[in-house]
Amino acid sequence: MERVARSSVVALSYKSTDPKLAATITRAYANAYLTDQLNANFDATERASVWLQERLTDLRQRAGSIS
Repeated sequence: MERVARSSVVALSYKSTDPKLAATITRAYANAYLTDQLNANFDATERASVWLQERLTDLRQRAGSIS
């Protein structure tokens, strides 16, 4: 696997004497990579959401104590 220039595109290849095997392995690797990337993005979004919710709660408490 190699990144294409500075993009988010990756080139993936697998060489085998059996073209069907090569396609199957390449497809499985691509699916695993995409799943991993989606899970990482989901986890980061979830952490940010929790942090923002905690920050909002803190700001509400501070604003309530000022009134």
